[in-house]
Amino acid sequence: MTTSVSSPLLLSSGSASAPGISFTSDSGTDSGLFLAASNTIGIAAAGSEVARFGSAGLSVASTATPGTVEKFRVLTPTTVDNLANVTISASAATSKPMALQAAATQTANVLEVQSSSGSTNFLVKADGSAQFDFGSSGKIGAFPFFGATFLGLLKVSTDASTSLLLSSVPSLGFGPGGAPGIDTTLTRLAAGVFNIASGGLGVNTATTFGTVQKLAVNAHTTADNTANAILSASASTSKALVVQAAASQSAQLLEAQSSAGATVWSVSAAGAQSTGTVTLQDAANIAVGTSTGSKIGTATSQKIGFYNVTPIVQPSGASQAAVATTAATNTTPYGYTTAAQADALVTLVNKIRTDLVSLGLIKGSA
Repeated sequence: MTTSVSSPLLLSSGSASAPGISFTSDSGTDSGLFLAASNTIGIAAAGSEVARFGSAGLSVASTATPGTVEKFRVLTPTTVDNLANVTISASAATSKPMALQAAATQTANVLEVQSSSGSTNFLVKADGSAQFDFGSSGKIGAFPFFGATFLGLLKVSTDASTSLLLSSVPSLGFGPGGAPGIDTTLTRLAAGVFNIASGGLGVNTATTFGTVQKLAVNAHTTADNTANAILSASASTSKALVVQAAASQSAQLLEAQSSAGATVWSVSAAGAQSTGTVTLQDAANIAVGTSTGSKIGTATSQKIGFYNVTPIVQPSGASQAAVATTAATNTTPYGYTTAAQADALVTLVNKIRTDLVSLGLIKGSA
């Protein structure tokens, strides 16, 4: 049956359980439209209000008064934001307020935040990568979220100490500007411990790294392709590296170790060095002080050898004793008082020779 009405159609207000407008094909009369409040139309389903719309906008599963500029609401928020045009609230702590799901083979962005001129300030692609635009500071290149916990919190403010906060699972990735993909990641391994993957860390430099280089401090003048770390002086009057001891330092100040962890060279807090074989370059010299001087060996029990002979302790013995000086040897004709005196001189000379040969200072033969 068709009915033509040429004037306003006035119906009873109805209610959620008995709407003013319902449908004959429905199993009951508890689904349809009703007057929820003045100038507000309610939508009922199975006797319950599921949505309402009026001059303030559309509310789904909420009967509370909308915010000042609110035009769309899903569920009742715990706190009304009078600057929000849209409010979507979670029904429980275990519920997601909103999920944006891409279509199969999605090519357009899943989410965009635009300026009033329509330019994109923030976007999320179908693969989960995001791009931010912080105005004059430029864009942060696209990086994957790697799961729901990657971006723990992003806070942008004028306080540099809290300008960017990220969760530690698993990392922050960087790629070349305007190009897809990630070539560097920053990962938090533990409290105060970070790992930089791919490439290395440059401090106060954007210099090209050597083949195996992982650390650069200041720009180096010459790359060393076998060096893992290069610390360069910023000026001729600057020190490239200073290792400073703690008060009452007892451990070594500096160590070089083998792959097994054995110390092959060390410097103590007092500056004493312990090392293996020392090789001087050709034309290199050992310069010593002119005041107190220096010692080679600080105890007679320390072994020393020269010219590749087996090191020995300081030679000693009765045969090194001085030969007595007598009138016969210190006045003309400078003879010997006894044969024993002459023999003692020969013995002493031979002993000196033996000791010098033992030390390696002379060969002792042709």
